Amino acid sequence: METGLPAESQAFPLENEPQYSSCAEGPKTQGVKTDTLCSICNRLDEDGGHLFFKCKEVKIAWRERNLEDIRCKLLEAGSARGVMEVILGLQGKEQLTVTLLLWTWWDESNKRREEGRSRSPSEIAYMAAAYAANFLKTPQRELLSENRQRPRWKKPAEGILKLNSDGAFREGSKDDGWGFVIRNHQGQVIRAGAGREEFLLNAFHAEFLGCAAGSLQEAARMGISRLDIETDASLVKAAMASNDYRLSEVGGIITEMKLLLATDFSSCNISICNRVCNGVAHSLAALCNFPSGQIAI
Repeated sequence: METGLPAESQAFPLENEPQYSSCAEGPKTQGVKTDTLCSICNRLDEDGGHLFFKCKEVKIAWRERNLEDIRCKLLEAGSARGVMEVILGLQGKEQLTVTLLLWTWWDESNKRREEGRSRSPSEIAYMAAAYAANFLKTPQRELLSENRQRPRWKKPAEGILKLNSDGAFREGSKDDGWGFVIRNHQGQVIRAGAGREEFLLNAFHAEFLGCAAGSLQEAARMGISRLDIETDASLVKAAMASNDYRLSEVGGIITEMKLLLATDFSSCNISICNRVCNGVAHSLAALCNFPSGQIAI
């Protein structure tokens, strides 16, 4: 069925069954021992209805996007088929945001269970909204062409420098390694650096702190006036392009970044790139096992 939604977002576990089924029901009926705890709130006998609509944390995510009424309708649907009928009855951006919120929450559940990584419900809600906004802005033909070719880092125009930055957050120790690289129109490295910050809140905090504390401040110290910024974190661009995040836990850092861009740069453009194109900054960010401070290269 054609829905006009991203292909990856059409694969979350709501099958056409009469009632919500346990996420572990299939293996259980085959005599395999499974963990039926909710990976989010540790409730026993997790099922699709609980994971997506009843869990105390997922309710926060729905309310962050002002979708509480839709959550109630989906919960009242009572079955996977009913949920799909409600979603297909929604229109435009609302349908896309709901679908991406479900997909992002399912991805978060898997990461918590398998990798021990966790993000706050508010962060998940912001990510779903950012994904929806980016998808709506992307022409379908451009989206298809990108899927057919391997993404590559692109040189900036002559007279402009391009900055790539990335952060690597570690949930257990709550610290972050960040890295950046600045290159010219010939692809030559003008400056690169890496650093480490401690006592962070989450990955959202890490991305902004790495970008503000490391790369932008270094570019300003070098006297760079025209700059293109590339990041693989869509939340960074979304937060810099609007005021929706000013009251979030990283609102102060976002305000600092906006002020720095307005006062120290004559022109600056922020864009999102594939993680493959951000490989140098990502590798530098992975070097986070040294004392706090910056290492310039």
